Formats: sequence, structure tokens, C-alpha cells
Amino acid sequence: MNEPLPFRRTAASSGPPDLPSVMARVARGDKGAFSVLYDALAPMVFGIVLRVVRDRAQSEEVAQEVMIDLWRQAARCRGDAGSVRAWAATIAHRRAVDRVRSAQAATDREQAQAAREHTTAFDEVAEQVETRLESEQVRRCLRGLTELQRPAALKQRTLDALDGVRQLPPRLNSAPVTRSLAERLRRKALLLGLAASLVAAASFAGLAVWQHQEVRQAQEQTQRAQQNLETISGILAAPDSRTVHGRAANGALTTVVTSTRQNKAVFTATGLPEPAAGRTYQLWLQHGGTMRPAGLIHQDGTVLVDGDPADATALGLTLEPSGGSPQPTTAPLLLMNMPA
Repeated sequence: MNEPLPFRRTAASSGPPDLPSVMARVARGDKGAFSVLYDALAPMVFGIVLRVVRDRAQSEEVAQEVMIDLWRQAARCRGDAGSVRAWAATIAHRRAVDRVRSAQAATDREQAQAAREHTTAFDEVAEQVETRLESEQVRRCLRGLTELQRPAALKQRTLDALDGVRQLPPRLNSAPVTRSLAERLRRKALLLGLAASLVAAASFAGLAVWQHQEVRQAQEQTQRAQQNLETISGILAAPDSRTVHGRAANGALTTVVTSTRQNKAVFTATGLPEPAAGRTYQLWLQHGGTMRPAGLIHQDGTVLVDGDPADATALGLTLEPSGGSPQPTTAPLLLMNMPA
């Protein structure tokens, strides 16, 4: 790509910043800290958005919206540097998908309107020539901007926009309230247990064990979800990532992003119709002439592709019974080549 990146990393004299500390300062309204955060995250954010949106100008707009959103929600970010990056990557990807969905809806409306109106305007040719001349003037102006001018202007525009953005307060932690309520119930149960039979006491003990198991399972699920999120974010932001886009037979827009170094792939669907009861969407990796299961996706969103994408030549999507199938049972809704 000959054009300079609109977001580029600036040279740092003291190593990478401590993102949790920087985010904490941003949460207190420190614009200087936000400038540091911008330099650290904007290149990654723009890269993720560009892979999904594909249009450069729109990607710059979305990336700016994401950075402003980080300012707005800074007080709600928790965790280490990896979690900060994963959080930013998640917001970037969500915003990018929303922009694609909005653009597709607008295109559909325009096509429907064009189908209803067959009358050609008298000056259509002149208008097209004028539009092309204006576009060429814009392109010449953009080429005239240096690599330093464009990032500086975009960053300054983002910083200026912060004055009109109200930061959100931290989310209230409901855990202490929950523990307090649980403690009160436990004490009450113990008091009642003193007057109850041994059977009742044993039942309470069994309930306590069950509650403990439920809490532990919830914690494990949360940890797995966090790990999955960080893996997906890492693939989307990987320097060696490659992207392809497609459209399923049911109209859904699809994207596959792969990282050769990580040997992993991510699949994103937008506009995926809700499957009928007892059905779900299943992904497949094509290895030679064999289709191998690669995970399930139940609705719009992004999932980590199961299996080894290294030797896969294509990715498929079918509608299967809930829980998936060992091999496709319906005609493919999508069969797209893997990124080269």
C-alpha cells in the first residue's frame, strides 16, 4: 500500500507505556494520558477496523469513534495491559461490524429506491463528470499530505472532540452486595438448622456444595471467555494477519482473518438470519477434498475457528442440527477461499 497509514506508532524513548496506569489516568480526565493511550492503541484499532470495513475513509472515522469511546468508558476498564488491548480490540471490532451492517442497510435501501425509479436525470452524465473531477481533486490533496501531517491532524481532531464527551462513571460492583445477601441467608439458615432435623442440616450442606460448584463453574466459564476474547483480539491485531470477505447464500456478510504465525483463524458474520428451532450454523475447513468440522456460530458475531487452518484451502458454512454434525448434511451457504 503506497498511502501512509493514518495511525502510526510514534517512537517511544522509554519503552511501552503501562497501559493500566495510563487508563486509570484517562479515567480521571487526563488528556495527556489519553495522548499516550492514543499512540499505543490507535494503530491496532485502525488495523482491526480496516480489515472489516475495507474502506479507508470510513475506517478512519470508525477508528476515531473507537478512541473517543475508550475515553468515555475508561473508568470501566479493568485488568492488565493485555486486557486493555483486548478490550480496545473488542470495541473496535464491534464498531466496525456495526458500520458494515449500517452501510449494507443503506445500500439495500438505495437499490430498492433505484428499482422503483427508472427515470434517468437529464444531466446525469454531466453530474458524473463533475463528481469524478471532485474525487480526483480530493485524491490529489490527500497525496499532498505528508506521513506526519495526516496522523497529527487525525489525532488532534480526536483530542479536540473529547471536550464534548462526558466520561461514564465506573460500573458498580455488585459482588459485595451479593456476598452480603448470601451471608445473611446463610446465617438465617444456620439458625433454622439448629432447630431442624439432621436431614434438613444435610440438605443444607448439599445445597452449599452445589452453590460452590455453580460459582466455580461460572468462574471457569468467565476465564475461558476472557481467554477466547484475548485470542481473537490477538489474531485481529496480528502483524501477519490476512483477511478475505464473502457473502453467504442467505445474504450474510462474512469475514475470515488468519494469522500464520499463530496458526489460528477468526470468522465474523453480519446479517446472519436466525436459524430455525433445532438448527445451528456450522463452520467447516476444507482440507483437500475433505470437509472437517470447525466450530459452531449461532448468530451474528465473531468466533474462533476450530482446527488447523494452515493447510486448509477454503472455509464453508452450512445449516446443521443443533450440536453440529460430523460431516455436512446440507448444501453449503458459503464456501470461500482462505486468505493467501
